[in-house]
Amino acid sequence: MPNIKVSILKISILCIGKAAEPHWKSTIEFYEKRLRSFANIEFKIISPPKRNLHTSQNIILEKEAVVLLNRMKPGSYNILLDDKGKAYHSLGWAKELEKLKDHHRGEINIIIGGAYGVSDKVKSACQACWSLSKLTFPHQMVRVILLEQLYRAFNIMNNTGYHHE
Repeated sequence: MPNIKVSILKISILCIGKAAEPHWKSTIEFYEKRLRSFANIEFKIISPPKRNLHTSQNIILEKEAVVLLNRMKPGSYNILLDDKGKAYHSLGWAKELEKLKDHHRGEINIIIGGAYGVSDKVKSACQACWSLSKLTFPHQMVRVILLEQLYRAFNIMNNTGYHHE
């Protein structure tokens, strides 16, 4: 078994709404468990604001922004997941994550917006914007894809053989 590099990396995943479907929850738990040997991963679940038929998209984005911005600690490195962000192949994703691990000693926040994305305030608070795909996915699925890609990246960084090129 390959030697695994000990990581002090703390990654907080800030997301709107909880993973309610049992199959998503179990898959998320599966990857969270596997990632423990590489990093401290924590989900920070933000309840979506209450709304009715008359609540505008802008009001929802602003309410979500207040909570998201309050959860981003000063000095943390913030990455927004957005379909308009920079797309990486798995090796590139691993290289970017390794750079962050080596050069950023604070917490890394990965932000998954709500149904309408995030406000410009949240976008401007982020140092990077990454895309998992140009496709649109349900938010619960995005969490699973993100965790698998983090797991894959750490395995690439540690040459475990999980990833094949």
